[in-house]
Amino acid sequence: MADLARTHQALAEDYRWPLQIAAGKLLALPSWSLNATVAIIHTQVEGITIGAVRSLPAFLDHSPPEFDAFMRLQEQGVSLGEAYQQCLAEQGQEFLDAIEVA
Repeated sequence: MADLARTHQALAEDYRWPLQIAAGKLLALPSWSLNATVAIIHTQVEGITIGAVRSLPAFLDHSPPEFDAFMRLQEQGVSLGEAYQQCLAEQGQEFLDAIEVA
């Protein structure tokens, strides 16, 4: 666990400025939606992507189908909580695993 904490600290220090930009955009929103800002740190290529949550599947090399279903519900206007509950009811642990991977 200490290694993970050190890794997170190092990433936060290395990408401080982009993370500050992403955090500022997120905090400026009146509420979270698919327009909420997300920052993806690409450790393999040493880069960072800042975009909207709705674009998350495009940022990921592979997103599990269970996570795609969740994102599609959100794009259709289903609230975050409702989409989560619906996917959890339909897919159970597979959905929770997909969320963790994403």
